[in-house]
Amino acid sequence: MSSEGVIRNRAEVEAKEVLEQAQFVVTKIPESSRRVPDFSVRKNGEAFFLEVTEKEPMEVFNQMLLRAKAEGFATLAREVEASNRLDGLVRGKAAQLDVPERPGDFRVLWIAAPHSDFNHVAEIVFRTLYGAVRVSVFPSLDVEEVAKVGMGVHYCYYYDRFTFYRVRRLDGVVLYGRGGGYLFVNPLSERVVDFRRSEICLMFAGVEGMRVVDPEVKHGENDMFMGFDVDRSDGHARWNYIREMYGVHAERVVEANVLDVAADEVPD
Repeated sequence: MSSEGVIRNRAEVEAKEVLEQAQFVVTKIPESSRRVPDFSVRKNGEAFFLEVTEKEPMEVFNQMLLRAKAEGFATLAREVEASNRLDGLVRGKAAQLDVPERPGDFRVLWIAAPHSDFNHVAEIVFRTLYGAVRVSVFPSLDVEEVAKVGMGVHYCYYYDRFTFYRVRRLDGVVLYGRGGGYLFVNPLSERVVDFRRSEICLMFAGVEGMRVVDPEVKHGENDMFMGFDVDRSDGHARWNYIREMYGVHAERVVEANVLDVAADEVPD
């Protein structure tokens, strides 16, 4: 009689299939009286625990699709910012992945988003995990000088409170949907150096349609990083840190995505 657990939903089925196509050995962990991860995954002597969950489209997105069907066209504008709800989800799942009897195994959360709102979800996951925002950057408070030189818009990581800071035992988060996805690396993981060389990172770096996101290893030339000891509730402290570290002034940019959908673009 097999001791392997029962797979109960489409997100788990898909995660298992994707990993098995990359030659991972994926074993469903039986349900227990205590919270346990969904899968134990192995390849070439490495092992990691995998917890799988699904992120549904936002309700406003579904309402926009209904309007498009009924009226022929609809528009949706949404702010791009970190999500407290997503932060709570990741932190709760990270606790479920903590298996004390196997401290050497990596821990990965797999978020399935198999729907047409995938791109917006990816942006929100990115912002939440890394506290990333865009800031307008200018060299001086002198209006005439700014007019001459101009302003730039750069990413600043860790600008807000961010989930990865709070879950040091979680090595990475996968967001997967519509045949591709991202592996977000936790730069504060206790085993980040080894995880960056792991089989799952190699998989996401080497398969078309997949990507490893690891800002401290690969980032834009002008990207900035807020210090960990800066009080995120103090806007002046953040301003001072950027001025002292980078020699510029910076203000957060309020961002929004605007999505237009015609009736014939609405999935059945």
